[in-house]
Amino acid sequence: MAFSAIAILVGFALLMFLYLMGEVKNDAKIINISGRQRMLSQKITKLCIQIAHKPDSLIYKSETGELKKTVKLFETLHYGLINGSLGEEINNSDTITKLFTGLQVNFETIVTKAEKFANTEENKQDDLELILKSEKIFLSLMNKIVFQYEKESNNKMRVLSFTMQVVVIFILVILFLELKFVMIPAINREEKNYNTIKENNCRIQEQNEELITTEEELRQNNKELFVLKKKAEKQKNIIEKKEGRLRHIIENQGEGFVILDLEGRFTFANPATEDIFDIPTVELIGKNLSDFFSEKEFDKMLQQCEYEEIGVKSSYELIATSAKNIKRHLSIISTDDINEENNITGQIWVLRDITFQVIAEKKLKNLNDHLLKSYNTTQEQKQIIEKAHNDITNSINYAQTIQQALLTSKELINTYFNDYFLFFKSKETVSGDFYYINKLGPHIVFAVADCTGHGVPGGFLTMLGITYTHEIVRNNDVNNTGEILNVLRQRIKNTFRTFGTNNKNGFDIAFCSVNTETNILSYAGAYNPLWIIRDNELLEHKATRNPIGFYPKEVDFKGNKVQLYDNDVIYIFSDGYQDQVGGEKNRKFTKKQLKEMFLKIHKTPMALQEEIVKETLHKWKNNNKQIDDITILGIKWKV
Repeated sequence: MAFSAIAILVGFALLMFLYLMGEVKNDAKIINISGRQRMLSQKITKLCIQIAHKPDSLIYKSETGELKKTVKLFETLHYGLINGSLGEEINNSDTITKLFTGLQVNFETIVTKAEKFANTEENKQDDLELILKSEKIFLSLMNKIVFQYEKESNNKMRVLSFTMQVVVIFILVILFLELKFVMIPAINREEKNYNTIKENNCRIQEQNEELITTEEELRQNNKELFVLKKKAEKQKNIIEKKEGRLRHIIENQGEGFVILDLEGRFTFANPATEDIFDIPTVELIGKNLSDFFSEKEFDKMLQQCEYEEIGVKSSYELIATSAKNIKRHLSIISTDDINEENNITGQIWVLRDITFQVIAEKKLKNLNDHLLKSYNTTQEQKQIIEKAHNDITNSINYAQTIQQALLTSKELINTYFNDYFLFFKSKETVSGDFYYINKLGPHIVFAVADCTGHGVPGGFLTMLGITYTHEIVRNNDVNNTGEILNVLRQRIKNTFRTFGTNNKNGFDIAFCSVNTETNILSYAGAYNPLWIIRDNELLEHKATRNPIGFYPKEVDFKGNKVQLYDNDVIYIFSDGYQDQVGGEKNRKFTKKQLKEMFLKIHKTPMALQEEIVKETLHKWKNNNKQIDDITILGIKWKV
């Protein structure tokens, strides 16, 4: 019964696990598709801007063709998310359905105006403004949809975890009760039986010694009883035969001891037989074997009698039904009962109740079968978990691909700077750091940010940070870097407030804008400073001690302006490098050592500086794990 309950619980848990894991896998794909919708809306906006500002360029046809394909994919994915026509099972909740309904107007505006961009060459400025306005609202609502999908997916994982815990607890309780109330009592009874046999053997040994003493006394009295010599000799023979019978009994002694006549009637029974046949020994005398054994068991007895006739000592097992109608498994050692005339008068049986032993052996066999089945089930679950792990890993790798697509490419950075290096090393597959580099007219904008956490959680923040930074830079004066960070902070706070929380997650950032005509650098920072090395001296411009996010003592970000000169070396970075643990004393690298390293290598070509930074970190870290994401941007300025 216990093992059946365990099997049912394990089966239920497995079905629940398979179902929820399928749901989680499906949710992850839907979240990825939702994130891709946000990227496609930004791509449509970007292509429309390019078409609007370059109507006569040679690449106009290429851009309109790309716009058409993007709009078609954008529309397919949108209705696929709503109707579930993407090959994935989509069961949108009422909340998500309501959010899709809310963004439908903006979605249709983007699609309609974008198609107009792609198919006509008329003045498109008004349409462009409508697209930009609709895209902003569309992105905000899609963010809500993505977060709602994640919330519902997390609820499914919590249900899965709780179900598995309850099943494991029930299995352990059932196994504990089986051990306490079945196995341990059986072991105790066997131990008691063994002690009883041992005591019986001791008593028989004592009786044997008494018989030997009696024989010696008879010999000593032989002279005194000379007249009774013949009678004494006869008595002696009788005693020796009885001694042989008693010795035979001693050699085959068990728990129960009975003597049967040729008709199968009990003529003698020791007290131990009362527990076997559930009847007092006085009442047992005169009873027949047929009162306790079936015809099938009698056939076994007859076969054993044939062995005894050819001189083979017989030992076998029978099933008896006691006076209380209880089935008992008996181990029987039998031998012929021979009288003084050497005639067979019946049989002598030594009985041992092995009922609990047989039950225990059956339960042990069942337990072994169950353990083998559990092992096979575990192997199947292992394969399922490995597959789920691979699916999750693939999703994380895809998230890395999305993040890489948002970061400025090396090819584009090479068009902005002649001599620079970018050391970007994430702790996990997806980074919690991000960098932003762009050119707007005569201004080159560049920044390095460190989001709360790393891995996938940090990766979500980097996507928000890159998206908002790009949007704010396009719509604000990049010379006013302090105001840029104020607006960025407000956008992050508004995003979290949208979902009813003052989430303390955010990021630190060093934000710079250089006017290439005047060589004036504008800087503002949230905890992350700006370092400039000029004439072998490191000039540090400190950041405002506020993060981009919620903060109890919030102040406006302060902007600084710096006149750049030829061969000035600029460094901005996250705190991952200076906080890395290592070295002989297993301590942090520290900001002090980072300054010393930059002062030592700043005249070296920037590409070689990157190799030195990488090798220094490798030697310092030694066998320690990387503790945080690391980003360093170094630029040698040329006037």
